[in-house]
Amino acid sequence: MAQVLQTGTHVFGSAISAVFNAAVTVVKSVGKFFEVVMIANSRTEQLEQMHNLTDVELATKYGINRDQIVAYVFRDRIY
Repeated sequence: MAQVLQTGTHVFGSAISAVFNAAVTVVKSVGKFFEVVMIANSRTEQLEQMHNLTDVELATKYGINRDQIVAYVFRDRIY
């Protein structure tokens, strides 16, 4: 009888563990999604700010031409 109770408890514990792991995976995925959205938003703002600068300001402040703005903003993603 004790062996039956132990097996039942083990199965129940495994089920709870599986549900918990699934919930953690979902929460991590949602967090990663919002991280990507925030990064994209900040890069969009930087692109807009740089496009609003004059060519002289771009060259002085960043050392780039207008056609290099996107490459500059995404320089950590371009290989």
